[in-house]
Amino acid sequence: MLKIDKLTKSYIDRSGKIRKNVLQEVSFRVTEGKIFWLKGESGGGKSTIIKILLGLLEYDSGSITYNFQDGTERKYDSFSRDNWQQFRKEVQYISQHPESFFDPSMILEDSIKEIFLIHSELDKGEKNNRVRMKQLLGELQLDTALLQRYPHQLSGGELQRLALCRVLLLKPRLILMDEPTSMLDDENSELLYKILNGLNKQYGVTLLIASHEQRGIEKLADQHFDIGLISK
Repeated sequence: MLKIDKLTKSYIDRSGKIRKNVLQEVSFRVTEGKIFWLKGESGGGKSTIIKILLGLLEYDSGSITYNFQDGTERKYDSFSRDNWQQFRKEVQYISQHPESFFDPSMILEDSIKEIFLIHSELDKGEKNNRVRMKQLLGELQLDTALLQRYPHQLSGGELQRLALCRVLLLKPRLILMDEPTSMLDDENSELLYKILNGLNKQYGVTLLIASHEQRGIEKLADQHFDIGLISK
């Protein structure tokens, strides 16, 4: 699904003279249908990798290849506009700050429904959308009454799962998660990982989770990549 080969990324310090290597010839593979843990200490480059994989950050050298759902294989640097549009439907993102996914001035149901405005091909009618959303909320152990509230009225764990509901409406093949439990207590972290395991098994969605924390994820992941070991 994703092939990362000798990926290198550096930043110029505030003086504008010294380049600091954040990633140095990083290589790993993400195969479909599994759960992967990208591990490493804080500041080790995990978030940088996630941003690069999302196409939000340029890299210095190396290559990234993605296999689309239709079987087409392309390197990032040869993506067309249509490729990026399809990629952004197939690959979704969950951050450690779930509140950033929702407009604080809107009730949560309206924020979630925005996904149908962005991806009009998904809109098969109000009734179907509501049925699908209700089904997902049940799987995420969330009450539908939460949809009538505003983001500030929910806990961090509830917002994280609602953000997950929002991306699951797109039926993604791959979800990239950056430190998803860093703002959660042990109970909510355990619940989130239990839910992710169920979603992986039920829908076959691939997960790449970047986290420096070990609680719960060691048993969840099928394979782990240690930044210190996959860098040159």
